[in-house]
Amino acid sequence: MDERKKDQEKELIEIERQSVIVLKNTFSDIKEVNIEKTGHNKATGSYRMFVDVTGNNGETAKFTYSFWKERDEIGSYGIVNSNVQKEGITASKVKVTYSDGKEGEV
Repeated sequence: MDERKKDQEKELIEIERQSVIVLKNTFSDIKEVNIEKTGHNKATGSYRMFVDVTGNNGETAKFTYSFWKERDEIGSYGIVNSNVQKEGITASKVKVTYSDGKEGEV
């Protein structure tokens, strides 16, 4: 794998990490985020995250959301489970599985 591709993958993981921080400031009581894949729209500059989010109550919501790196904000998302996607802030650490399969905490 060439260096440019490695750098692009590193940057994508960092963008995913940043988006989880904003997600934590959008929803309360998040325990875990599993990012299945991420797409980039070059025309708008936004990223589309495909995620499974698990709440502290053990329930899961599978949905997508858009993220703008430059604005550090989440755009559109659909509410699929209001028991998981509760408006608020998650102050505790969240386990994250990134699209490359690596795990971390945010």
